Amino acid sequence: TERDDETFIACAAFDDNGRRLMTGDHAGKVRVWNFSNGACIKILVKPKDPNHREEITGVTCYTFEEKRFIAASSWDRKITVWLDAGDDSGKVTPFQQMQGLHDDMLTLAFSYPKTLATAGT
Repeated sequence: TERDDETFIACAAFDDNGRRLMTGDHAGKVRVWNFSNGACIKILVKPKDPNHREEITGVTCYTFEEKRFIAASSWDRKITVWLDAGDDSGKVTPFQQMQGLHDDMLTLAFSYPKTLATAGT
């Protein structure tokens, strides 16, 4: 993948199998990496925030009803969810975006069977 001159990793997490590493950056992108060979598999792009609060603050993956998802929290107080299809590559658009509460979201986690929790200030 192309390297952005001013991209800084803000958070990272492994998938459930430990084969892929997901990194969130200041530009509002989540990159999914093959941990074995270092190749960028895909780039997940969240919608632009009109107030320029793009930074991804937390990232996680989870399985729900036999589908895989990747979710990210960000400074715009939203949770963005992408369907983690095995055959997608390149830039992937969100499956869903949810508005959070009035506090900043610093991270998120999934708890089986269907709880997506955030933590903030």
